[in-house]
Amino acid sequence: FGDLAPENTLASVSYAYSRGAEIVEFDIQWTSDNIPVILHDTTLNRTTNGAGNIRDATYAYVQTLDAGSWFDPVFNRCKVPTFQAMLNYIKGKFERVHYELKNNHTESQVKQLVQMVRDAGLDEGAVFIGYSNTQLALVRKYSNVVGVGIIDATRTDLKLGYKDWGGKLYCSFTPATLDSDPAIVEYAR
Repeated sequence: FGDLAPENTLASVSYAYSRGAEIVEFDIQWTSDNIPVILHDTTLNRTTNGAGNIRDATYAYVQTLDAGSWFDPVFNRCKVPTFQAMLNYIKGKFERVHYELKNNHTESQVKQLVQMVRDAGLDEGAVFIGYSNTQLALVRKYSNVVGVGIIDATRTDLKLGYKDWGGKLYCSFTPATLDSDPAIVEYAR
């Protein structure tokens, strides 16, 4: 629903819900004072009126930013939501939620995110996704209930023993991967 509202905002998730979406996905980043927020990029430049790396920005600063006008002036009151605010909003609205871990989460941060999802009662429909096998293994370490999914999986990724992790496992493939290895879907099963 990124074509209807600014991505990774409560407005975009609200649009998804109002149009009957059963699954949503958003990205998790961290502020300098260790607050998890919903933001795709590692910088504030593209989707807010701020600048710089999200990891260098305090939560107080991030909350002063406009996260919607870049998309359309009607969204000028959109803010970068905290992970907790997003969890509060989505509760009871979607069958499944994909939480994308960018490649910069520490073990304690992954543990905190998994606990927040559990505390919100959203772990049954949760799927933590990412490109980092290390981070996904940490998710599994802290929960056998949530799903884990590798983005753009390769045979090398699949040989790392995901099936041994237990729980719900997902993977996605790019068209380039499918073109170069048409049998990878069957291999993943």
